[in-house]
Amino acid sequence: MPDKTPEERSSGRRESESVVDDDREIVESMRLALEASGYEIMVARDGNQGLAMAERDNPDLVILDMMMPKTQRISGAGEAPPQSARSPAGHHDHRQ
Repeated sequence: MPDKTPEERSSGRRESESVVDDDREIVESMRLALEASGYEIMVARDGNQGLAMAERDNPDLVILDMMMPKTQRISGAGEAPPQSARSPAGHHDHRQ
């Protein structure tokens, strides 16, 4: 997680996570685990929604399924859009 600013630490603001995945079971399991740990969770069902959400809400972390449809506007794993530069990007591959 990125370091919080002094204002964020003193404000009691919950860290936000953006989960971008089209698999409902994965989204729900991630939501349950992350909410139980105290995170605020936002969900998008495709890459275009995820990009719009990241630009609008600037989450602390983006968890992105790179293999789902509508990810063509996203440049690659580990690269955040310029407008959400403070949000690290991560990806998962559930093809095992």
